[in-house]
Amino acid sequence: MDFFAIISVILHIFITSKSYNLICNTTRKEQYFFIFYTVIVEFVVEFFFYSIYLSGLGIEKFLYPFILYAYFIWFKKFDKYRGVFLSFLLSLLYHSTHTFIAVTLSSITGDELALHYESIFFLVVLLLTYFVILKTIRYFHLKIKYFDKDYLYPFLKKVTVAFFGLHILLFISDIVSTTHHLNSFGSILSTIVFICLLLVFFAMNSYKVQIEKEIALKQKKFEQKYLQTYTDE
Repeated sequence: MDFFAIISVILHIFITSKSYNLICNTTRKEQYFFIFYTVIVEFVVEFFFYSIYLSGLGIEKFLYPFILYAYFIWFKKFDKYRGVFLSFLLSLLYHSTHTFIAVTLSSITGDELALHYESIFFLVVLLLTYFVILKTIRYFHLKIKYFDKDYLYPFLKKVTVAFFGLHILLFISDIVSTTHHLNSFGSILSTIVFICLLLVFFAMNSYKVQIEKEIALKQKKFEQKYLQTYTDE
């Protein structure tokens, strides 16, 4: 593994751990253990694919949600639905944002300039990724307590299916981007994934507000009916 690959893994883990902390409101001990787990597993996975000359095809990125899922199920003892939801949420937050920013910046600066100043470009993309993810989490209220409601579970299962579809599409964009004459198509796919992810977050918030309004309305009608019955008596 080259120097940039190692730094990329380290910063990827740092950003994901901060996202996990914001979404699940973890303790410092939990955050350190999460970092330790992901460092060990990611370096093993990265080294394995590097040693068999399959590094750079995006397979590590494709497997990342499953690495997170194992952590949530084995160590956090989450139920499988919450584990799958969080795994794909954290993975898509980082990878779709990072890919979208990298594609956008390279289209602005040009591929040649991005390659010439690779280290600076690499650092700018990661910094922007970090700040965009933080802003996204706060803007869309991506807190597990905010959405961890029984009446939202059926909808969140559909959201998880959408996450999986976006994950597959992002993997396809990575594979396509390795072919030079299809690079533009891969960039378009990654942009579509990022925009669709934001739309899913918007739908999650809209649905929650709508359902809570309906519940409040039903509760109000029930109270009015109860009060009317009590008054009649």
